[in-house]
This record gives sequence, structure tokens and C-alpha cells, in this order.
Amino acid sequence: DVRTDARVDSSPDALADVSTDTGCRATCGGRCVDTATDPLHCGACNNVCPVPTNGAAICDFAACSVRCNAGFYAVATRCQPLPAPRAIAPLSGRWVSSARPTLRWSLGASADGARVEVCRDAACTVIVQTIDAAGTSTRPMTLPSGVYFWRLLARQGTNTGTLASPVWTFVVPARPHPTLDIVTHQQFDSDNDGSPEALVFSSEDPVGMTQEAHIVYVRSGRLVQGAAPIRRERGLSRPIGIGDVNGDGYSDTLVPAPGAGCLYLGGAMGPRLDACASAASGGVEYQYTGATGAGDLNGDGYGDLIVPGGRGTAFVRYGSSVGLGAPQGEFNRPADAGISVARITVADFDGNGTNEVVVFRTNGAGVANPVVIPVVGGVVSDAGRRFLTWSLGTFQPWIGINPVASDVNGDGYPDLVVALRSNNFPRTGGRIVVWFGSATGLSSSASQLINNPDGPDDL
Repeated sequence: DVRTDARVDSSPDALADVSTDTGCRATCGGRCVDTATDPLHCGACNNVCPVPTNGAAICDFAACSVRCNAGFYAVATRCQPLPAPRAIAPLSGRWVSSARPTLRWSLGASADGARVEVCRDAACTVIVQTIDAAGTSTRPMTLPSGVYFWRLLARQGTNTGTLASPVWTFVVPARPHPTLDIVTHQQFDSDNDGSPEALVFSSEDPVGMTQEAHIVYVRSGRLVQGAAPIRRERGLSRPIGIGDVNGDGYSDTLVPAPGAGCLYLGGAMGPRLDACASAASGGVEYQYTGATGAGDLNGDGYGDLIVPGGRGTAFVRYGSSVGLGAPQGEFNRPADAGISVARITVADFDGNGTNEVVVFRTNGAGVANPVVIPVVGGVVSDAGRRFLTWSLGTFQPWIGINPVASDVNGDGYPDLVVALRSNNFPRTGGRIVVWFGSATGLSSSASQLINNPDGPDDL
């Protein structure tokens, strides 16, 4: 018999049993719903899935989830933008040997690749190549010589992010090497506009010996001095372009000063003159007047600094997103009394993708033979150091200006060039000494010796 006294719950929140004769999975408020897929009744009547910003709510097998808009990815029930990859190499402002340089980066959460945009301008309004690359590196198609800007957007499958990395630059030479793919040298560019700049040093007050450090820009093919000096102070030393130490794409400037010195980070308007970060660390044993930008010694995408110490040794200050770290990794030991570091230069002289450090030491009576020290695992290692030789006869050298690492013979490898003044009295005449780079590194003995009777200042 049919019972007529059964009680039926007709409240709006009721979840009815599946009706086998109608095919309805459930009824909520008298309406047939599928609680396995309905985001308004997910798993139960009136269990509403929250709608995320930059996405849509979905119900998947009776559990709330989200479907994010293009450029975003799901984190629990939220949609977050795909974080931009971080460029690693080549460091911004570098000359490369190849017309197809390898571009490298690191990826953030959930990304499996990157969109690489290679541009002709810093704003990337003129994009010459767009590459969707899996993993953390790629090579563009052959590029004509010139300055290029590049930036990165994250990829997750076919989903491309909307947040771009800082724009970096590289320079393809007029005669790129057909096979060698390395960084050759740095172009100082504090405002990252693709034009090289010069740092100059002057003494405007001979009595008080007040010095000024200036920057000179290239604007429409003309040299234009910055409106204000980078720094003006008694006892300043020459300013040094040290590359990009914090990974923002702008070259940074070190101005040594008595007891401290300033690190001026680059920016869209050049060095940020209102933001002097003290370069001093560890006391007077660090001689910032002889410091040099070392490129990226440990491959983390930040420029590093080498600082001479006492007794002929030197230290490394590694770059990071917040600037320079403390000095560490003393090298060129054992330390020698009466020896000091005169000049340092850094380049990948053998084209193996890792820099070598060349140190010129002086004992006060002249310049001792330079020493080449390899970088192993991001650390300057004395274990493999070797000395270079030169045959100068009776000429007693005194270091004149910074050694230059540049490809002077067009084979794609950086060469080491140094100008020397005479240490004989009176100090007249000079020599220019060249060691050529190659797949086996710098030649042990000087490859070329140029007599320069009127002094070394032609270099």
C-alpha cells in the first residue's frame, strides 16, 4: 500500500536524493542541480564557491576550485600573476661575441618557460624577435650588429604572464664570431638607453684640492656632461663604472672617497645622486681606489666587485638584489709585505664561460709581473694562478692606466692590453703590452710590445 503520512522536507537547503526516473542529481530550492559541477551548489546546496580576482570560480568533482585569467595561475582558491623570470646572462650592458648570444634566466613559481622579447628600444615598442622558450635559456635568430634590449615574461604551458622583467641590454659587434658565444667586455650605461657613457674626474680647486666626479652622456651623437657632478669632495678618487650589481639593468657607479666612498645605483635618469650607499666595509684595509667591476663571478645574474686589500691580496663583494655584500674570499695569497695591488681586470680570456682575474702588483719600485687567477665555482681560486711575463729590457714599468680587456685582433676572445709609463727618472716614454686571448687562455709571454715614446696616454 502507498503510505500517505510520510513527511517531506521542502526547505530551500534540502538536498534531495538522486531521482532515478528524472536523471536529476539533486534538487536545491526545488531546482535540479549538479552538485559535482555547479559553483553555486558545490558538493551541497547553497555551498557557493568564492569568485577570485582575475579568474572564475568552478566546481570540480564537488570541490571548489578556480580558473584563472590569462597571465595568472591558481594558488588554492586565488589567482596570482605569473612572476616575471629573472634575467641571468649576459649581464646588462655587455658586449657579446656572437650574433646569436645565449640568453639565460631563472624561473619563478609554476613557470616552465619564458617569452623572450628582443627589442630595439628600452620601452620595447620595436620588437625584433619574440621567442617562446621552454626551460631557462634560448638563442635568438641571427641579429645584425648593434644594441639590443631584452625582457622576459613567464610561461606556464601556453599561458603567458603579464609581468615583465627589468629590461637588459647587450651589444652585438660589427664582426661577430661564427661559433664563439661569450661575453667580451662591459659598456657603461647608467641610464640603460643603449648609449655608452664616460666617467670623468677633475680637480677644480688646486688649492683646496676639491675633486669632482662627473658623468658624460652620448646624446644624438654628441657628448653631454651631466647637469651636476656625481660627487664633489676633497680627497675623491676616480669614479669607477662597476656594472649592474643589483640586477635592475642599469650600470652602477663607485666613487671612492676618504674613509668610505659611495655606490650610486643607476636609474632612468642616470646615477641616483640622492642615494649614496656607503661602499666602506671592514675598514681601511680595503682600497676602493683600485676596485673593479668583475662581471658575474658566481653566475647568479648580479654584477660583482673586486676590492684590493693590503699586502697584494684582494677580496670579492658579490652583488645581490639589495646591492653589494661584505668582502669575502681573499685571494692572491700568500700576502707579501710591501706589495700592493696596482690594477685588476677581469674577462673570459679562454672563452669557456667563466671569467679569469688578472692582478697587477707593485712593490713601490715598479710593477711586478701580472698574475692570472681562475674563477672556480664562483670563487677566485689561487690554486690555479699563473704569472704572465713581458720582456721590457731596461725599461722599468710603472702602471699608467687601467688594463683593458677587449678583442683587439678580431678572433672573438678578449685580449689583455696594458699601458705602462716609465718608472725611470724622468718619467718619459711608455710601452703598450698585449697578451692575446685564445681557447687556451692568455699566452704566458706578451704577444705584442709597442714602443710609445711619448707616453702611454694614447690608449
